[in-house]
Amino acid sequence: MKATVNGIQIAYTDEGQGLPILFLHDFPLSRGVWSKQVDAFKTRFRVIAPDLRGFGESEPVAGPIPIQRFVEDLHALMEYLVTGPVILAGHAMGGLVALAFASTFPKFLRGLVLVGMTTGGESAEVQNLVATIRMPTLVVAGSEDALVPPAKAEALARLIPGSQLNLIPKAGHLVAIEQPAAFNEVMRSWLAWGSNGFIQNVRQPVGALARQI
Repeated sequence: MKATVNGIQIAYTDEGQGLPILFLHDFPLSRGVWSKQVDAFKTRFRVIAPDLRGFGESEPVAGPIPIQRFVEDLHALMEYLVTGPVILAGHAMGGLVALAFASTFPKFLRGLVLVGMTTGGESAEVQNLVATIRMPTLVVAGSEDALVPPAKAEALARLIPGSQLNLIPKAGHLVAIEQPAAFNEVMRSWLAWGSNGFIQNVRQPVGALARQI
């Protein structure tokens, strides 16, 4: 499916019904990386996964794209799809977009899932964004991630009050692809199924590798 938002065509997947979960991919990937999550969650949730502008089947663009432009596209797409507040999950670059969205449009979110994310090293960009987060947040990383070692994921989680950290065993940077069953179980437990939607008390540890920060 495609929608024209902000003057550009954005391709997206939209399946299932219920509380919306929106997945954002990393650079230079596309929404297809979330196919295992779409299949797993569409029976109980409305699952949306767009190709960010310039990626996948979305309209190509020239030159670098500011993070805020992705945020504006996402907001416009959510209004087009009439999603209401969503659970927003982002991997690496997608996580940075999710953090920027949370800072700009907090009322459009029920919670955040940050995957394969770091505090940004020398840059203060991520630290400044997470300082504004006041919502249930799940931080997920692969225990064998060479790009974002567990210590960096732990540092990110410590910056977000009440966040939950889960390290997925035998997984690298593409944790949701490498260990989809384990990743999905972590998200299921955090989301806490139910007819009342997203339960606010979602910060209980899940499994031996879960930590509440």
